Amino acid sequence: MTVRIRPAIRDDVPVIAELIRGLARYEKLEDQVVMTEALLDTALFGERPYAEVVLAEDEGRSVGFALFFHNFSTFLGRPGIYLEDLFVLPEHRGGGIGRTLLAHLARLAVERGCGRLEWAVLDWNREAMTHPGDEVIPWARRQLELAGEILDNPGGGLLFATQTIGQVRAALQERDAERWQETVISLERAEDLAVHREFDSSLRLLAEALEKLV
Repeated sequence: MTVRIRPAIRDDVPVIAELIRGLARYEKLEDQVVMTEALLDTALFGERPYAEVVLAEDEGRSVGFALFFHNFSTFLGRPGIYLEDLFVLPEHRGGGIGRTLLAHLARLAVERGCGRLEWAVLDWNREAMTHPGDEVIPWARRQLELAGEILDNPGGGLLFATQTIGQVRAALQERDAERWQETVISLERAEDLAVHREFDSSLRLLAEALEKLV
């Protein structure tokens, strides 16, 4: 399987609409979809676009998408990217396409000088991924994986990655400081090493932290 990620164009609107309907079925929200191709065309490719879409293609077929837009952090004084929807067709899951889409957005955030990349997970879907009380784990793993991918990116990846590591560390401390004490210490060290541009050592500690997040 060879996956290609590319920006959507106007001719992709019917494909995007169908993927959105697939997402709605997956999220059990089909009855709430009032989107039309005409509305989508205007919102994505009109005079003032409100969002962007990237498509994941496997052998020329669109099998997943990510729809995102920019927000802004007054504290950071920087724009951010908010991931509204990410979806991969069920028969194409398990091959890392979702992670590839996320990594693409992380690199895009770095290239555009963004301070953060954010998204949310539905409560029912979060519970399906892990047992009750551990919903922070899949989020933390994804964040750390993304941080590792862009840590030494010269376009600003260091800033984005260290902020992401700090967010994960704070979330783990807030959730259960005693349980995640060793992981938090590893993340503190990884963050410090990254700041001093000791990237290999930082990546090793990130890998150790990921092993503990189970």
